Amino acid sequence: MIIKNISVFNTSQKNFEISDVEIVNGKYWMIGDIEVDKINYTKEEVIDGSGMYLIPGLIDIHMHIESSMTTPVEYSNTVLKLGTTTVVADSHEVANALGLEGLYEYMNSEQDLDIFYSVPSSVPSTNNDLETTRGFIGEKEVKELCKFSKIRALGEIMNFKEIVEEKDNHTKRIIKAFKEEHPNYPIEGHIPLVTGYELARYLHAGIGSDHTHQSVNSLLEKTKFGILVQLQEKSMTKEIFSAIKKYHLEEFVCFVSDDVMPDDLINKGHMDYLIRKAVSLDYPIEDAIYAATYIPAQRMLFFDRGMIGPGKVADGVILKDLEKFEIYDVIKNGELVSNKDKCPQMKFSEKMNSSIFRNEISIDDLIIKTEGNKALVRVIEREISSTFTHEKHVWVDIKDGILQWKEKNLNLIVVLERYGNNTKPAIGFVSNGFNKTCAMATTWSHDSHNILCMGNDEELMVKVINKVIKEQGGIAISSESEENFLSLRFGGVVSLEPMEKIAFELEKIRKVMIKNGYESHNAIMSFCVLALLVSPSLKISDKGYVNVRTQEILDWRVK
Repeated sequence: MIIKNISVFNTSQKNFEISDVEIVNGKYWMIGDIEVDKINYTKEEVIDGSGMYLIPGLIDIHMHIESSMTTPVEYSNTVLKLGTTTVVADSHEVANALGLEGLYEYMNSEQDLDIFYSVPSSVPSTNNDLETTRGFIGEKEVKELCKFSKIRALGEIMNFKEIVEEKDNHTKRIIKAFKEEHPNYPIEGHIPLVTGYELARYLHAGIGSDHTHQSVNSLLEKTKFGILVQLQEKSMTKEIFSAIKKYHLEEFVCFVSDDVMPDDLINKGHMDYLIRKAVSLDYPIEDAIYAATYIPAQRMLFFDRGMIGPGKVADGVILKDLEKFEIYDVIKNGELVSNKDKCPQMKFSEKMNSSIFRNEISIDDLIIKTEGNKALVRVIEREISSTFTHEKHVWVDIKDGILQWKEKNLNLIVVLERYGNNTKPAIGFVSNGFNKTCAMATTWSHDSHNILCMGNDEELMVKVINKVIKEQGGIAISSESEENFLSLRFGGVVSLEPMEKIAFELEKIRKVMIKNGYESHNAIMSFCVLALLVSPSLKISDKGYVNVRTQEILDWRVK
């Protein structure tokens, strides 16, 4: 293939130059003036690129395919046409829900998108004393996974307590095992609200990146320490981009998608959306392209891609409008994606599609019986604008031996272990939840993927919980006027439907949440991470409330 007279992105100078581009056997062969008449090309193999732009294929190095509730193949079918040509996926959701056996089934896929993987480091995200999972990844499992040919990094290290403490522990042993197998490969970090001496501990452990929510101060401190700050959408503000330009931090930031809901993926886009958003916040398009191509390639040692040059993999995005980032076509391994057929969907073993081992519950399981006239209740207070939570205490009346939590406009939140123990539901309370009669349950609950349910009506809560159990995983919501359900049959975290259908069903669930008073920048994600024990500050697992910082299990009743 030869593309004539196209504006090619020059990565080294961060500008565009009109040039010809020759592609041979899936590689960029030559960029410059090419005399087509002297080369044996057919008419069909020569493309007129006049008025268009060519940039490298977009690279996403911190993301979770399961966050889009789909398979690697369906993910490829969706994002490749949006300009993303390479990803590094951390599939710790599948590993938590299905163990190594399920993880290998998930990763052994064939698709057009280049999918590399990180070794999941957080299975479980904390430890088995704080939450129950099916999977476990320790030193032995890390060494085994390092033999998998597509491994490129150690996935995000999330256990704050084990990183900052002096003594030897599980997390440090995992890092040591990975370094022994791949001494030069990157180790990814999850470092929210960590600063000073504790932040230095992460660097000493070998962790070199952070993708969590950034303020200008955290951006400056982390980049000063040499951390690559991976900007996901929630960190993209004018203040952040102004600081990057002011302090010349372009070599220390890149763009990542992290978690993208299916409906957002369909309606907004992927890495292309992040570039458009950055440009809308006055970040130069050239710097945005650099942050989505070259910098992530360098971080993951992808020296064969991330720029357009002789010998590089011929991945690229042809744009018909640069500022709007309007895509004309995508090149993957030297072929136009528009000429490719969709890859057929993956098939999984029945064992992985039947992973919910839990008896159905009754309303008696959710009625809170206790002694006294009043109880001081521990409550998860959600932040509306982020996934952070706070602990607060509320006095609640007790009548006839039953806690009257509804009188305080609280939501009941429960987590049910799903891996065969059939323990009693762990119980807590949430403020800033539903303010109309509604209940929602899901097995898509980070990271344990036990059954998480929240609501303000016990009968509806029983209904949605039992729906999820019966259907072997999914998201169920029920209000006074409507019911919706999204099946997530593979491990309770992945749908086997086309992306468009997943997005359609999920959008209906999101609308019911919002209609019934659940406010958030990302309603579904903020709900599902109420069980994530690594994001400050009070969360809930199948063992009870967990203080994220101290990793203590707390009772719903304040002593």
